[in-house]
Amino acid sequence: MDPNWGISKNVLHNRHKIQGFVKYVTQKLVYQFDPDIITLKMQLFFSLNCQENDEIVRRLRAQLNVKILPLQMNITRVTYLGAADSKTNQKFYKKLIYYMSLHSGMGNPTHENV
Repeated sequence: MDPNWGISKNVLHNRHKIQGFVKYVTQKLVYQFDPDIITLKMQLFFSLNCQENDEIVRRLRAQLNVKILPLQMNITRVTYLGAADSKTNQKFYKKLIYYMSLHSGMGNPTHENV
Protein backbone atom coordinates (compact mmCIF):
# COMPACT_ATOMS: atom_id res chain seq x y z
CA MET A 1 0.00 0.00 0.00
CA ASP A 2 1.17 3.46 -0.80
CA PRO A 3 1.17 5.60 2.35
CA ASN A 4 0.69 8.69 0.17
CA TRP A 5 -3.00 7.85 -0.08
CA GLY A 6 -3.32 8.58 3.61
CA ILE A 7 -5.82 5.82 4.25
CA SER A 8 -5.98 4.83 7.89
CA LYS A 9 -8.67 4.18 10.48
CA ASN A 10 -8.98 7.91 11.10
CA VAL A 11 -9.40 8.81 7.42
CA LEU A 12 -12.07 6.26 6.54
CA HIS A 13 -14.69 9.00 6.91
CA ASN A 14 -13.14 11.06 4.08
CA ARG A 15 -15.21 9.83 1.13
CA HIS A 16 -13.16 11.71 -1.48
CA LYS A 17 -9.88 9.98 -0.54
CA ILE A 18 -11.54 6.56 -0.45
CA GLN A 19 -13.12 7.08 -3.87
CA GLY A 20 -9.78 8.17 -5.32
CA PHE A 21 -8.08 5.13 -3.88
CA VAL A 22 -10.74 2.74 -5.21
CA LYS A 23 -10.52 4.35 -8.65
CA TYR A 24 -6.73 4.00 -8.64
CA VAL A 25 -6.90 0.34 -7.59
CA THR A 26 -9.51 -0.59 -10.21
CA GLN A 27 -7.45 1.09 -12.93
CA LYS A 28 -4.35 -0.82 -11.83
CA LEU A 29 -6.20 -4.15 -11.71
CA VAL A 30 -6.96 -3.90 -15.42
CA TYR A 31 -3.27 -4.40 -16.20
CA GLN A 32 -2.45 -7.85 -14.78
CA PHE A 33 1.24 -7.69 -15.74
CA ASP A 34 1.90 -4.34 -14.11
CA PRO A 35 4.80 -4.64 -11.60
CA ASP A 36 2.59 -3.27 -8.82
CA ILE A 37 -0.04 -5.97 -9.39
CA ILE A 38 2.59 -8.70 -9.67
CA THR A 39 4.09 -7.50 -6.38
CA LEU A 40 0.68 -7.54 -4.69
CA LYS A 41 0.03 -11.06 -6.00
CA MET A 42 3.38 -12.24 -4.66
CA GLN A 43 2.74 -10.63 -1.27
CA LEU A 44 -0.67 -12.27 -1.08
CA PHE A 45 0.75 -15.66 -2.08
CA PHE A 46 3.51 -15.51 0.54
CA SER A 47 1.21 -14.24 3.28
CA LEU A 48 -1.22 -17.09 2.61
CA ASN A 49 1.31 -19.90 2.15
CA CYS A 50 4.34 -19.06 4.25
CA GLN A 51 2.70 -18.77 7.65
CA GLU A 52 2.53 -22.53 8.01
CA ASN A 53 6.12 -22.87 6.79
CA ASP A 54 7.35 -21.70 10.19
CA GLU A 55 5.65 -24.68 11.80
CA ILE A 56 7.04 -27.04 9.16
CA VAL A 57 10.57 -25.72 9.72
CA ARG A 58 10.14 -26.08 13.49
CA ARG A 59 9.09 -29.73 13.11
CA LEU A 60 11.94 -30.48 10.71
CA ARG A 61 14.45 -28.89 13.09
CA ALA A 62 13.12 -31.01 15.95
CA GLN A 63 13.44 -34.17 13.83
CA LEU A 64 16.96 -33.19 12.81
CA ASN A 65 17.95 -32.60 16.44
CA VAL A 66 16.71 -36.08 17.35
CA LYS A 67 18.70 -37.62 14.49
CA ILE A 68 21.98 -35.90 15.34
CA LEU A 69 21.67 -36.30 19.11
CA PRO A 70 23.91 -39.43 19.16
CA LEU A 71 26.64 -37.51 17.34
CA GLN A 72 26.27 -34.63 19.78
CA MET A 73 26.53 -36.99 22.74
CA ASN A 74 29.61 -38.61 21.19
CA ILE A 75 31.27 -35.20 20.82
CA THR A 76 30.41 -34.01 24.32
CA ARG A 77 31.71 -37.22 25.92
CA VAL A 78 35.26 -36.46 24.78
CA THR A 79 37.22 -35.30 27.81
CA TYR A 80 40.74 -34.64 26.52
CA LEU A 81 42.46 -34.85 23.18
CA GLY A 82 46.13 -35.59 23.50
CA ALA A 83 48.51 -33.77 21.21
CA ALA A 84 50.36 -36.99 20.40
CA ASP A 85 47.53 -38.86 18.63
CA SER A 86 46.76 -36.90 15.48
CA LYS A 87 44.37 -39.55 14.08
CA THR A 88 42.13 -39.22 17.12
CA ASN A 89 42.22 -35.45 16.79
CA GLN A 90 41.33 -35.64 13.10
CA LYS A 91 38.41 -37.98 13.82
CA PHE A 92 37.15 -35.66 16.54
CA TYR A 93 37.40 -32.56 14.36
CA LYS A 94 35.70 -34.40 11.51
CA LYS A 95 32.80 -35.33 13.82
CA LEU A 96 32.63 -31.75 15.02
CA ILE A 97 32.48 -30.40 11.46
CA TYR A 98 29.85 -32.99 10.53
CA TYR A 99 27.75 -31.98 13.51
CA MET A 100 28.03 -28.26 12.74
CA SER A 101 27.14 -28.83 9.07
CA LEU A 102 24.16 -31.02 9.88
CA HIS A 103 22.89 -28.83 12.70
CA SER A 104 23.10 -25.63 10.65
CA GLY A 105 21.31 -27.26 7.70
CA MET A 106 24.16 -26.54 5.29
CA GLY A 107 23.83 -29.92 3.62
CA ASN A 108 25.68 -33.19 3.40
CA PRO A 109 29.04 -32.75 5.17
CA THR A 110 30.64 -35.53 3.09
CA HIS A 111 30.53 -33.31 -0.01
CA GLU A 112 33.55 -31.10 -0.45
CA ASN A 113 31.48 -28.06 -1.46
CA VAL A 114 29.77 -28.05 1.92
